[in-house]
Formats: sequence, C-alpha cells, structure tokens
Amino acid sequence: MDTLSALPQAYPVQWIDRWNLANGQAVTVRPVLPQDAVLESAFVAHGLTASSRYQRFQAGLHQLPPAMLAYFTQIDYHQHFALVVESFKGGAQQQVADARFVRDAEDPLQAEF
Repeated sequence: MDTLSALPQAYPVQWIDRWNLANGQAVTVRPVLPQDAVLESAFVAHGLTASSRYQRFQAGLHQLPPAMLAYFTQIDYHQHFALVVESFKGGAQQQVADARFVRDAEDPLQAEF
C-alpha cells in the first residue's frame, strides 16, 4: 500500500447532491458517515425485501451484525467509498438506497461494486 492510500481521507463534500425524483420526491445523495449506522441498519432490516437481502448478502440475515455495520459505515472514502440516498418524508430521515465500491488491494484499478 502506498503512503497516500494509508492516510485518512477527508469527507468528500463534493459528492453531496439533492435530486428531485419523477414522482416529485426530493432525496439527498451523499457519502456515508459513521453516524449512519442506525439508518443503514434500518435500511437493511426494513427497507429491503427478504429476497433483496439474500441477493445482496447471500445469506438469510434480517439485520446487520455489528462488525458488518461498522464495515459499511466506517469507510476511508478512497479504498472503500459508499453513497447513501436519503429522504425526509414526513420530517423523518430515512435511507432509501446505497451504493458502494471497494478497491482490490492488489490492483487499485479494479473494485467490487
């Protein structure tokens, strides 16, 4: 690993955006934060169908184990980058989607999405 990738990365504010969906709903797209553990946990437990959870995790889990939850929310924004999409419908914050990539340690030009 080179010296630059070993340094903690600053929060990438340039990736924060607000989108208006076709149905008129406004959502915010932004990089994940460690504080998003509660949102991420609720998204997996209640925002995904059982089939979606199985396809994503290849297991029949109903909630994220603590170690996996930390892995999903405590990222470096360089080797591991994740965006969340959240809405504030009815004044309550709710995660409605996420996307991420994790670079291959051997070949940083390749990543798992």
